[in-house]
Amino acid sequence: MRICASFLLVIALTVNVFAQSPGGFNYQAIVRDANQNVVSNQTVGIQISIKQGSANGPTVYQETFAPFSNDYGLINLEIGTGSVVSGAFSVIDWAQGPYFMETAMDLSGGTNYIVMGASQLRSVPYALHAGVAESLAEKSYSVNDRAHGGIVFYVNEEGTHGLVAAFDDQLTNTDWYGANDNLNNSVYHDKAGSTYMDWRLPTKFELNLMYQRKSIINNFTRDFYWSSIEANNGNSAWGQSFDDGEQKIKEKLSEGSVRLVRTF
Repeated sequence: MRICASFLLVIALTVNVFAQSPGGFNYQAIVRDANQNVVSNQTVGIQISIKQGSANGPTVYQETFAPFSNDYGLINLEIGTGSVVSGAFSVIDWAQGPYFMETAMDLSGGTNYIVMGASQLRSVPYALHAGVAESLAEKSYSVNDRAHGGIVFYVNEEGTHGLVAAFDDQLTNTDWYGANDNLNNSVYHDKAGSTYMDWRLPTKFELNLMYQRKSIINNFTRDFYWSSIEANNGNSAWGQSFDDGEQKIKEKLSEGSVRLVRTF
């Protein structure tokens, strides 16, 4: 046991993270003994633990491997594809990090693992999280879908990008300045909308499209709604009547209502 402990203290690791497969990433290590000699052509036991929050945090996923080192002592692992001990790699929420990877080893190839240490995972979780975000972004949407914090009222031909209107008015009888001051104030958003921080006033075009599809969006409670487009050297702004559809200019200190939009 003393020999193994000494070995673990001086083991030299070289880690490379590269193109991850769906749900995993690659890990390389060069195994050396206590005398810095390469351990070649030998099966070693590896236990990988993903810990949340800190190196001593709770283990959210654990797996084992029994790789065979090559002539140079190199072993290759694909993290996330080993023999699962606990947890599920595919459901790790990488956005809730930081996460640390703890490595333990049994040089004899068995399961009498001794922990060598833990290091923080940085680029890999973000890449995996981005992959999840990308797959979500590629989902197809249609007008009238409830998604992205509101009601979809416009989509591109592929259905992957478009515009969402909030479910309800954010403000009524407010001037244009008050409308802009409270765009992302959670007080004026429902639970779904308050999770986003990129709400904005619609453009004239977007406001008119909202009017044309007001039966889909619903819950318009007032006549005049503000747009983001200024007029008269910045003293006024465009808006639209949701009674007759007329677009008109009002002084910014006039009263109007607000229904915010966001792009997805």
